[in-house]
Amino acid sequence: MWSRIRALCVVCAVVAVLISPRVSAQKADMADVLKNAAKYVTEFSEKLQAVTAEEVFLQMDTSGNKVNVTARIGSDVVMLGLPSGNFFFRDVYSVDTKPTGPREGRLLKLFQSPPDGNQSIAAATKLNKDGGIWFVTRNFQILDSPLMTLELLREPYQAGSVFTLDSVKKTDGVDVAILKFKETRSPSVLGTPVGIPVSGRLWVEAVSGTLRQAEIVVSDKAVNARYSIKYKQDKGTGFWLPAEMDHMIQISATVASGSMTGVAGTGSYEGHIQYSKFKQVPVDKMAIR
Repeated sequence: MWSRIRALCVVCAVVAVLISPRVSAQKADMADVLKNAAKYVTEFSEKLQAVTAEEVFLQMDTSGNKVNVTARIGSDVVMLGLPSGNFFFRDVYSVDTKPTGPREGRLLKLFQSPPDGNQSIAAATKLNKDGGIWFVTRNFQILDSPLMTLELLREPYQAGSVFTLDSVKKTDGVDVAILKFKETRSPSVLGTPVGIPVSGRLWVEAVSGTLRQAEIVVSDKAVNARYSIKYKQDKGTGFWLPAEMDHMIQISATVASGSMTGVAGTGSYEGHIQYSKFKQVPVDKMAIR
């Protein structure tokens, strides 16, 4: 009788191991995961044309542990893949559902019909920066591109971070490696204020190299900002594109401007972004500068 019970316990234990969603980290080689991720980022940039989407950005000033100011920012966005990187631009069209001006698809026109002098990227960057005047605080522009995280995995930039394999889990039947990382380069490849290196975790499909999720931390004596980005495969375009992004920002002192934006004043802020209505539009990428 007891031998049967012991045998049954052994069988149950084996079954539990087989059906467990967690896979031993040793079964995934981190070098292979990083190699696959680098290939994925390169191919993503090559295949991505101009993808348009709608962005809803809920912003709150939570300084003093209370909600002081809120805003609901609506924007047209364009995501663009080029050999030099993946670019993200926004053009604000409403604040709390009230129009900020005519909604004319200005961003997309910059890439479909480049302006004189072929300065599409510079013009789009200016639109993106100017949109910050509608934000609760420009501190939301410290790191506001959900595509920049991919650059951490681009082959030339991987050497600028220390990666460790935390674990591997089954998600939707796919092995997903959770990589912890810490940038050792300065300035950061993400264009943070005064080049602050970033750290965090990346959820990467072990075989395909697809980035599914990211957590980014930007921290020093003046800034403590945390970002969470979730990607989802869009059926229309076939790409894994940002679905949502969360911001939690605390500023204790003003610092000088970095390559993207400086830090404005002090305070605490929270934000949540959702993306929808993706559409890929063919453009002449060789003509974009």
